[in-house]
Parts: sequence; C-alpha cells; structure tokens
Amino acid sequence: MAQQAVSRGSFSIAAQILLCRLMDWAGDYASKRAYGESYFLDSALLDYCAGHYLNSDEERMNPLASPLYGVAAGVAPAIVVTAEYDPLRDEGERYSRLLIASGVEVTHKRYASMIHLFYALTDVFEDGNDVMR
Repeated sequence: MAQQAVSRGSFSIAAQILLCRLMDWAGDYASKRAYGESYFLDSALLDYCAGHYLNSDEERMNPLASPLYGVAAGVAPAIVVTAEYDPLRDEGERYSRLLIASGVEVTHKRYASMIHLFYALTDVFEDGNDVMR
C-alpha cells in the first residue's frame, strides 16, 4: 500500500508499521532455512499460502505481493519489527535496508529470542507489550 500511495499519488500514508512482515515470496533467506520448522511459523504453511495465491515466479516477485521488488523511494516512514527466530526476519531486515538506502526514515528493532507473532502474545512475552506500546 505504501508503494501504491506513491505510484498512484491518489492517497497518502502517514507511516508503515511492519510487524514480522513477509516482504518477499520469491527469496531464499537464511532465516527461512534456519527457523522454517518448530518456530511457530513454518515453511510448509508459507508454501501452502503461496500455492493458493501465487502461481508463478513472476507472481511471487510482483511488488503487490513482495514489496522488496517494488520502488521504495518516497514511501512513508516505517517502523519495522523483526524477531530473532522468525523465518521472515531476514527479508524484513532487508526491506529496512532498502528503505534506508532509498532515503526513507526507518525505525527498526529486532527482538532477541522472539518468534513470529510474538507481539500478539502479550500474556506470554513481555516484549510483545513493548511492541504494542
């Protein structure tokens, strides 16, 4: 949406809040290989979801599905949260670097020892409360 706001120019976004966000359906990342099993979000579920919506490499690399393949210049400032044991960690951090290189203001924090979706489990993880604050 942030990229579309820039390309269309018909609406604006004040900020992006990206919490453990999938940014690249096509990429191969070390975090996906290392934490793709037994860390709450697994590779089998990601493959299942992709298979229902994205039928080719071209679709997986479409910026509407994978923002890493879009144009980041001029998008809204971003808050990016990643988790150490999340299969999506590396692509989220890569997107942070892309935004920074494009001149976008970014606040990024990687939460140590956390898993995907930890921020929604505030009764279990105090760091989830930190994200919500």
